Amino acid sequence: MKRLESLTGLLDVPFPHYDNPPPSPETVIKAWLARARNGDVCEPDAYTLATRNVDGDISMRTMFPVRFDGDALLFATHRSSRKGQDIDSTGSAGCHIYWRELGRQLSLSGSVVLASDDVAEAVWHARDPAYDPVSTVSSQSAPLTDIPALFHEIAKYDGKSKLPRPERFVVYQFIIARCEFWAVDASRIHKRLVYSRTEKGWKNERLQP
Repeated sequence: MKRLESLTGLLDVPFPHYDNPPPSPETVIKAWLARARNGDVCEPDAYTLATRNVDGDISMRTMFPVRFDGDALLFATHRSSRKGQDIDSTGSAGCHIYWRELGRQLSLSGSVVLASDDVAEAVWHARDPAYDPVSTVSSQSAPLTDIPALFHEIAKYDGKSKLPRPERFVVYQFIIARCEFWAVDASRIHKRLVYSRTEKGWKNERLQP
C-alpha cells in the first residue's frame, strides 16, 4: 500500500494497548502522558476544553489540568468565567489533546462537578505566589474597560507573598464517561480505541479509521 502523508508526516506509532486493551482507560492515559512528557513534545499537558451553554453555544480554550486523578481530570478556573458558567448550567464538557510530535490524540467527554472548597484551597496554596496577583485582581471573562487600572491593581502585589484564595477561584472535577485514543498510521488505517463507562464498569472497542 502506498505510504500517504498523515497529519504531520509519515508516521507509524507503536500502540501496544490497541491489541491488548487494559480494563480501564486510566492505564493508557498514564502511559501516553508519560510518553509525551518524556519525549520532545511541546507543552505535553496542554489540552483543549470545550463547554456549551444552555443555548447550545460551544466555546473552547487551551489550558493545563491540575492533574489526572484516576478516571477524572481536575482543573482550576474562575467560577465566573465563561467555562465556569457553562459548566454550572449544563454539567458537561469535552476535552481534546493533540500530541503533534507523536501523532496521537486523546478525546474525552463526560460530566463535570464542582470540587470541594478544601480541594480548591489545596490547589491554590500549591501554586506559585507569582500567579496570585492576576487571579486575585482579575474577574476572568468580565469586560475589560480600563487596562491601566487593571495593571495598577495587579502591581500592588509583589507576587512573592501568598495571597488568600478568591472565592471565585474553584476546582472542577471532569468525570470521564467516554475516552478515545487515536494513533496515526502511515497507511491511513489509523488506530482508534474507545472506552465507554457503563453501569458495570468500562467497555472498550476499536473503531474504523
